[in-house]
Amino acid sequence: MVAFGRLINRARRSTGLSQRRLADRSGVSQSTISRLERGLVPGLATWKLVKIGHVLGARLPLAFCPHDHDCAFPKYATDRLR
Repeated sequence: MVAFGRLINRARRSTGLSQRRLADRSGVSQSTISRLERGLVPGLATWKLVKIGHVLGARLPLAFCPHDHDCAFPKYATDRLR
């Protein structure tokens, strides 16, 4: 959960959003986002993650590139989840 929280934090910061702004746009409370970024909400509802992911868009890599080419996306995602 801590590694996933770091992904959320990095994605949020790369979009230039504060926790408060992400909360306003996603409908998920700022305190929940703060706890998520620190890895303190292991039972977070899926719908909240979907709403946060919708706001962060491509900045939040949750999958691997399906194409057959040299791509930084799989390496970034794999490195971040370790």
